[in-house]
Amino acid sequence: MSENKNLENGENKPVKASPNKPAVQKKSFIEGVKKAGRSIAKWGRDLKGEVRKIVWPGWKQTRNNSLVVVTVIAIFTVAVWLMDLIFENVILKGLLALVTGF
Repeated sequence: MSENKNLENGENKPVKASPNKPAVQKKSFIEGVKKAGRSIAKWGRDLKGEVRKIVWPGWKQTRNNSLVVVTVIAIFTVAVWLMDLIFENVILKGLLALVTGF
């Protein structure tokens, strides 16, 4: 049948199955779903093993790290506020000097 299709399409030679290649077996949909399920289950087992390897920080380290974060945020907040205040005054005074001629 495949030989007839090739001849109908205008090809000169019919395609023959190669003796070196085994016949390809189609896998059923159910087999594909089972394989996907096994892959997901393996991923879940691997994930569980990796989570067990994590060394979680204690309460003291968590508190200290949080304090560092809050302190750095406060310092940057004050720095940005000061820069905003300085630039605002410089720009306003510069514009005022341009407009009024002072």
